[in-house]
Amino acid sequence: MSRIYLEDLKLAVRQSGIDTTIESFRETNIKKRGKAVTSIIEIDKGGNGIKIFSKCYDTSLYHGIRGYSPLEKQLSDELSTEESFDYEKKILRTLNDVDKNIAPILYSVVESQRRIFMEYIEDRSLQWKFIELDKEIVGLEEEIKGLKSDKDSSERKNEIQNLKRQKEYWVKKGIDYIARFKKACNNNDDRFRRLGIRELSKKEDRAVFEDYLLRILLYSNDNLKNIENVRSFLKDKGINISVYSSELAEYFFREVTSDEEIALIHGDMGPHHVRLNGKIIDFDEFREGSYYYDLVRFLKNPFVNQPERKIPAYLANYLLKELTNGEKIDQEEIEKLSIEDIVNDIVGRERFASSLKRFYDINLKEDIHIAAVLRKYSPKAIKFFTRDHPVYKSKKRLIDWRLDDINNILNILLSDYGREYLLRDRYSTETIENFRSFFETTGLIRSVPSDMFSLFGKEGNPDANKDKRLKNHKNKIYA
Repeated sequence: MSRIYLEDLKLAVRQSGIDTTIESFRETNIKKRGKAVTSIIEIDKGGNGIKIFSKCYDTSLYHGIRGYSPLEKQLSDELSTEESFDYEKKILRTLNDVDKNIAPILYSVVESQRRIFMEYIEDRSLQWKFIELDKEIVGLEEEIKGLKSDKDSSERKNEIQNLKRQKEYWVKKGIDYIARFKKACNNNDDRFRRLGIRELSKKEDRAVFEDYLLRILLYSNDNLKNIENVRSFLKDKGINISVYSSELAEYFFREVTSDEEIALIHGDMGPHHVRLNGKIIDFDEFREGSYYYDLVRFLKNPFVNQPERKIPAYLANYLLKELTNGEKIDQEEIEKLSIEDIVNDIVGRERFASSLKRFYDINLKEDIHIAAVLRKYSPKAIKFFTRDHPVYKSKKRLIDWRLDDINNILNILLSDYGREYLLRDRYSTETIENFRSFFETTGLIRSVPSDMFSLFGKEGNPDANKDKRLKNHKNKIYA
């Protein structure tokens, strides 16, 4: 048990807006999460219970509490425990100052224990919602296999479509929450940067990508038992892994770290960090990064798992919210706009194509990274994160999902649309072609790229008369 002092707790309760009369309290749900121990403080006040969330960076106060390995190496690992504590409290305090609706309210800080008392959010995460919906969908799909009546099958299929619509609704809500969070942060850029925000590292080490590719190959081929086996396998095929890893490092350095797209980001915007009420939690990795990074981390997640053809529409709506920054907008009118309306008449095809390219570049880099690091984690760690998802509940399933996604991205980039609107220059095209060749030759992905979606039916200069078209839509979407 930890040493939570009554006077410290009274201060936290007082800051929460409730009087400080505390009859008793207990600490529950104690968990080791990375460098901190989190818990819920349940306080009894005359039969009325309230809860406060505690995050303590002095783990020596907790004995016998075993943690789990994080699914990915957190950027905060570069900092000491004391620095991590100081960093998170400053970020949370500033987030509260700029908008109290985007993050938990910080109640008080106990410096001597490196402990943060904050608002306990009853609402569950979007990841929980997605898993629950997927369980129902998979259950109904299994039922259909055993049904003989077309009527019963049709009813189950209608139920599945309804559940998928519910999931899409929450995906859109998640995108709205992320857009609101990014607006609040980037509209107050100077305030956050004065805190000493971590800057984007533009160094892309060839050795890192070589390690990633070797580990992915080791996982995917049962005949390969260690890294040396992988190197021999590549040598037999005449493949120089260093050439591919160097090319990837240079490509991502050029495409993902452009100054024009630098923004403040959460850094780990998975659906497990987005609550149903719209609040975002955990700011260990808050930093400078690519503008689209948080959106990629949210949308390209196996628990979100939306059809690839929907990704451009989600991105278009995300960009629309950026362009309507500070304006009160009519959400119903926005829902009536097609992706063609948004892209051609508001965002502009040139801007949209550039954003989609950036999205897929980050997406590709993250898939490679996560597919490689997943291999290191124990079944217990995987189970913690998957929460008994009906499909993606094993290491193999999760890595296969990432490899399938890599295949999809390469197919999109090398499709007719991708070559014309996304790659556009010889360097990018050759790099992606070479990378796909590597994955095909080593047996990691399927071949034969296809044009997965066609976005536009209109021709002409994408940004010609953009201001005029925006004005025509303005009466509709601005309330």
